[in-house]
Amino acid sequence: MARAAVEAAREAGDAFSVAVAEDELDDALRLARNSGVDPDAGPEGRGRA
Repeated sequence: MARAAVEAAREAGDAFSVAVAEDELDDALRLARNSGVDPDAGPEGRGRA
């Protein structure tokens, strides 16, 4: 969802929303990695499509 929020903000051309969404994405990715989760793995561990 965080990646989708970044994309939506970019499409809207809203620089502030892009900055906020990118920060939230960074936080989500860091938390996932710190928890031992590969954020780029799909539901079956094959990576993002």
